[in-house]
Amino acid sequence: MTVRAVLVVVAFHLLSNTASYGAEIEFNGFASIVAGTNLEDDALVYEYDHELSFKPDSVFAVQASSDLADGLTATLQLVSRGKDDFSVEAEWAYLSYKLSEHSTIYAGRVRTPFYRYSDFVVVAYAYTWIRPPQGFYFIPFNSYEGVGYRFDGYSGDLEYGFNIQLSVSDDDFNLENNGPPAHFETDYTTLIEASISYNAWHSRAIWARFNGAYLDVFDDNFAALAGALQLNGLGNVASALALADQEIVFSGIGLDADFGNWSFTSEYAHLEMPVSFQSDQDSWYVGVGYRHGQLTYYLPFGADENIPHSEIVAMLPPPAASAVIDPVNNVTLGMAVTGATSVVKEDSKTTIVGIRYDFHRSAALKFEYTQYDDKLPSNKDGGILNIGVDLVF
Repeated sequence: MTVRAVLVVVAFHLLSNTASYGAEIEFNGFASIVAGTNLEDDALVYEYDHELSFKPDSVFAVQASSDLADGLTATLQLVSRGKDDFSVEAEWAYLSYKLSEHSTIYAGRVRTPFYRYSDFVVVAYAYTWIRPPQGFYFIPFNSYEGVGYRFDGYSGDLEYGFNIQLSVSDDDFNLENNGPPAHFETDYTTLIEASISYNAWHSRAIWARFNGAYLDVFDDNFAALAGALQLNGLGNVASALALADQEIVFSGIGLDADFGNWSFTSEYAHLEMPVSFQSDQDSWYVGVGYRHGQLTYYLPFGADENIPHSEIVAMLPPPAASAVIDPVNNVTLGMAVTGATSVVKEDSKTTIVGIRYDFHRSAALKFEYTQYDDKLPSNKDGGILNIGVDLVF
């Protein structure tokens, strides 16, 4: 049985047996029913094509928590996503213990707080948009198993906190949006998060290091290229392309504010990858919103740039780079390595225009248009039109 399965079983056992100890279980649920289509004919963006689909952004979830007294709490969150054919996954399954009024330790499976809205990114009712800026918020390993310590304090109007985590990752996912399947794992990950709030302003910073990172891409073309490099005596290039037992560093900052009717939010993140087929990544977005009665108008704008490690191509000696490995398509070894290092290359801009209508105290109706402009010749430009209902219960 995997670590994840054990955590889920333990959490279910704890929650189902709290009644015998006099503890109560509190249940909460949330859901998003979202329809969308890509207005461009021959493009696939954020899993939307020209056909109407409800799967990419629809989510159903339930959360159960129980106060076991004396500062001990058990929490379980089960999430079902349309894009995963509504299979159910435990994204939270952890215990927390309050050491004092301001200090808490926790252990188990929790969501990784890479971004401002990471802790409740699946609860779309809690933020303005249908989805957070997708190029920025796309990171495949959303949850982890580990331990952490959190401190929260205040002084007058100033609130502050920091969070330290030590965890391991072991997940299957799709490489980038709509990309090939892959497996990612680490020996351990160290994460430090700090936040400060003063009146209407909130800021945060995060730093994380993945040690012993290993990424296996289940792609026949990638495997064939590695074999061709080995046959041509270029095992060093094949090793450079792979991402095995290496270090990845993630850092990010965020600033947002709420002035009543007007709101502002922004984030920036940098992912520093080792020399491999994976790219360094820079992403940012800024957004403004205006509330008028039950309506909120919002306009976020963002950009994403993935910079390939071109130094791998330079490792190929000229004779080997010219060797033809695919005579049917006239592909040389140099062309194949260039293509592999550019597989996640990106230079894109995203603009979102939307309206939120809070027609019920527990539900919101949202209309949203997303314009995705890819500067690369990959035919991924698209205009996504969405309508959805977010609710909590």
